[in-house]
Amino acid sequence: MARSIAEVIEELTRRQRSLPYDELLTLMQRAGCGVKETKEGCRITHPQVRGFVAMVARPHGSRSGNRVKSPDVRNCIKLLDGAREEQGAGLEEQES
Repeated sequence: MARSIAEVIEELTRRQRSLPYDELLTLMQRAGCGVKETKEGCRITHPQVRGFVAMVARPHGSRSGNRVKSPDVRNCIKLLDGAREEQGAGLEEQES
């Protein structure tokens, strides 16, 4: 079940402060992103965006409640914004 990039951006923006780590990774994969696990967390890329990687730290500690920090979520939103812009540019080229 693929979701549009706009839907994922909206979901991330709405739940920026209370998004569990696993759910963030699932949303990013549904938006067409590549998710690679690292020692500290994960590295998220999108095939249409070159030169920008969103790094997401794995939450730890009992107070975190397995939620991702807001700056990491904002980086994911930036990555998806770049992908959305690339898609828009591709559509404009096809129309002309």
